[in-house]
Amino acid sequence: MLAYCEKKQHSSESSNTIRTVLSDREKAALHYLGGYVLYNLHKKHARSNSVESKQAMAILKAEKLESMTNSEIKLVSALTRGGLGLMTQPVQQIFFKAECYFRDLASKSGFQRLDIASITCKAISDGHILGIYKLMISNAEFEPDSHVGKNVLYSIVRFYVTVGSFSFTRDVIQRYKTKAKQTQTKSLRKEIIGIF
Repeated sequence: MLAYCEKKQHSSESSNTIRTVLSDREKAALHYLGGYVLYNLHKKHARSNSVESKQAMAILKAEKLESMTNSEIKLVSALTRGGLGLMTQPVQQIFFKAECYFRDLASKSGFQRLDIASITCKAISDGHILGIYKLMISNAEFEPDSHVGKNVLYSIVRFYVTVGSFSFTRDVIQRYKTKAKQTQTKSLRKEIIGIF
C-alpha cells in the first residue's frame, strides 16, 4: 500500500474516480484484516448483555462465513485458530471500498497525517457501501434498530481504517529506518576509505 501511495503522490494524473486493483497478496491481507475487525467487534459485543449488543452481534454474525470455499483466503485459513473468521462477499466489498478511500486519502496526505475520521466519513456515506450494508442487515437473524445498524457500520469501517493506518504507519517507519541504515552504511564506508 505504501508503494501505491507513493506512486499516486508522484503521478500527474488527477482523477476523481477511485480505481484500485489489488494483488493477490493485498487481497489476502484485506481478508485477514477484515476477519480481524469482525472478530474483535463480535468479541466486544459478546461481553455485553444489552439489547443493542445482541442486535450488533446478529449483524456481525450474518457477515461471517462458516466454510472456506475460496482459494484467495489461504492466509485467513492458516490463522483461524484464534477465532478469526471468513467474510461474506458483501463485507469484502465494503472493506475493499474502505481500502480504496484509505489509499486515495493517504496518498494525498503526504505521509504526514492520516485523517481517520475523514476516511471513515467518506466511506460510510458512499452509496454503494450503504446499499451493500442494507443487504447485509436484511440477512441478519432479526431486524436491528436503525441506530444500531448505523453504529455497527461506523464501527466496522472506523476499526478497519484505524488498524490499516497503524499498518501503514509501521510500513512508513520501517522504510525510513531502512533508508537511514543505508545512508549510515554508505557514509561509514566513505569515512573508512578516507582514513586509508
